[in-house]
Amino acid sequence: MQLVSHLLLLCSCLASGTFRQRKLNPQISDNASSLIKESVDDSLYTTKLSLAPDHEARRKRRIMALKRRHSLAKRRVLIYDPVPYKDYKIKLTDHQAEYTGSLQIDGQDLSVIYDSGSSTPWVFSSLCSEDHKGSIFDEKMAVKYGQKTTYVKTPCKQSVHYGTGALEGRLGVADISIGEFVLRGAGFGLIEKTDGDSVFQLAFDGICGIAFPMNYRECKDVNEKAVEPSLLANINHSNLRYKTLTFSFKGEASMSLGMAPIEGAMSFKVDEPYYWQSPLKDIIVAGNSLFYTNKLHKSAFDPFDEFGFNLSAVRAETQKSYAKRVVVFDTGTSILTMPAAVIERLQQIPNLCESGPIKFVMSNGKTIDIEKWYENEGGRCTPWVTDLDVNGQEVFILGQPFFDEYLVQFDSDNMCISAKKN
Repeated sequence: MQLVSHLLLLCSCLASGTFRQRKLNPQISDNASSLIKESVDDSLYTTKLSLAPDHEARRKRRIMALKRRHSLAKRRVLIYDPVPYKDYKIKLTDHQAEYTGSLQIDGQDLSVIYDSGSSTPWVFSSLCSEDHKGSIFDEKMAVKYGQKTTYVKTPCKQSVHYGTGALEGRLGVADISIGEFVLRGAGFGLIEKTDGDSVFQLAFDGICGIAFPMNYRECKDVNEKAVEPSLLANINHSNLRYKTLTFSFKGEASMSLGMAPIEGAMSFKVDEPYYWQSPLKDIIVAGNSLFYTNKLHKSAFDPFDEFGFNLSAVRAETQKSYAKRVVVFDTGTSILTMPAAVIERLQQIPNLCESGPIKFVMSNGKTIDIEKWYENEGGRCTPWVTDLDVNGQEVFILGQPFFDEYLVQFDSDNMCISAKKN
């Protein structure tokens, strides 16, 4: 009871404001004072906070450390887990000379050649003055599937020259879809005029270039936004886990966007980010080297002098141009191409249709064998090779005969071409 009375007295003192002194009222017993201890010390009312002299520097260091941790966390998200892995696959249709696949621009479905030998998507459009039998991109179609158009005009004109024709037109911007994957605000070309009787007579609605961005004139749309008319550049800016395009022409032909690297494939580094190209060391046919640039392969009919060639001159010229000799991997070419001088040497090989595969020895020592590179009909041997001379370089194009026999992947992250025999 005594303890209770003491506590009641303490409460009344607190309520009245008289309990402010360091020493307790002597009427309160030691038991009551032990309950409140020294919690009402004057120091609680008089103590001031003091800052360390270097508190500003410490504060800045803590803020910088937090920013670094935040930045690293963002990088981990972007680098290691941009989006859940998915392979966006579309079917390709064989037209004998070319393969075409679906490409949607602003919701309009078009059939295009996916061409690794050019860099801009070009499609026939309502601006074209020529009669095109297939589908066209209609720039006047403002609404599609109940959604507002993503198409934006530009005043920029451009022209392109292919191996078998040329075109010119105007650039535009729209959402472009490959399968289920959408590239937002991607640049493309609207064909206004074509020049050439071969490639543009085929059953397709455009040529979708997937090579590296080339030197375009600066272009802005009507909203003053910069235009990037390169499909590969827009793929590189996307959040795909793998920036790859993979082609399979065997069986049910297909192209896959974002496919994982091919296990067990040969890999060839891109030497210049222009075409998908890699340095070439030699070409071997029936054990014969077409270049005489190394001692690894010896010609079975050494020298070429009996066919009218100056062997020493050939060696000097091929050694001189070795650094400029490249293979271009081109999905848009239906055959193989070589410089005219090399084809002349090739034609001197006896029994060409009994020579077996043609072997392209790359600079990294890996060899690409193409088994079916000629046609033997009625006793007449016809190689699927044509001549193509490019100023300043010896260019060898691997077209459809190569893609018919290999699973091929273009990898812009690692700047390489991978190939695995089907």
